[in-house]
Amino acid sequence: MQPSGMPWSSPRAPRLLFLTPRSDLRLSWHSDRDRFIVSLWRDQECVASAPLAPADSAEVASFIVTHLAGRTSWGPRLVTAALPERRQRRHLRSWADALRRLVGSN
Repeated sequence: MQPSGMPWSSPRAPRLLFLTPRSDLRLSWHSDRDRFIVSLWRDQECVASAPLAPADSAEVASFIVTHLAGRTSWGPRLVTAALPERRQRRHLRSWADALRRLVGSN
């Protein structure tokens, strides 16, 4: 059950939570209201919130990305498990065969 202090309580709202020593920052998307909610939480109680329209949210995201771009390496993180070499070759051959069939059919 959601704490009653949460703005626009919705059990299905996607959330991102950042735990900090003083309070917790929660970002949630509420499609029914077309808003991002930025809220501060202390001891499971919402103590402040700010609803942001999509355009304002995009501006916040742009601000963050612009100012972090030079500070850290970032980008999509792809986590994969390496296939054993024999399986890799077989996998590549099947892709090559599929590509030949596709090109040959044109």
